[in-house]
Amino acid sequence: MKNQNTNFAKQRRGRRGNALMEFALIGPVMIAVLFGVIDFSRAFYYAEIAAGAARSGTQYALQNTADAANTTTMVAQATADATTNTTSAQNFAATATTFCQCANSTTTVSCSSSCGSSAMWQYAQVNTSLQFSTLFNYYLLPQTFTIAGSSTVRTQ
Repeated sequence: MKNQNTNFAKQRRGRRGNALMEFALIGPVMIAVLFGVIDFSRAFYYAEIAAGAARSGTQYALQNTADAANTTTMVAQATADATTNTTSAQNFAATATTFCQCANSTTTVSCSSSCGSSAMWQYAQVNTSLQFSTLFNYYLLPQTFTIAGSSTVRTQ
């Protein structure tokens, strides 16, 4: 019995430092993966801000159908939504347009024209974009890129 304990102790002494060596090899990789997860999580968060701001602009057009052609107010609503959700939205931009289509066609027509016997549908569209910068430089990836959001709704 005593012989088995001494063999075990000798084996254990030979393995000292194995955990430290394994951590030294794997630790930097795990830290790099952690920073990548943090940056990509931030990118998805900002993508949701851009999409939410676009939806907010078109929601204004839906709630105020009499003022649905007022693209300035839709842009202001989208900008207000983006700045409410984050204070660090870098270079946020929004554009709004309205357009019409005949019910039996997918081509855009002038809203002052006639569709004949078909109904005319009016749409509002808001496109948003913001510049996103990663916290760290990654090999083969740009440090700054544009994230876009878009929303289109039928108002009439």
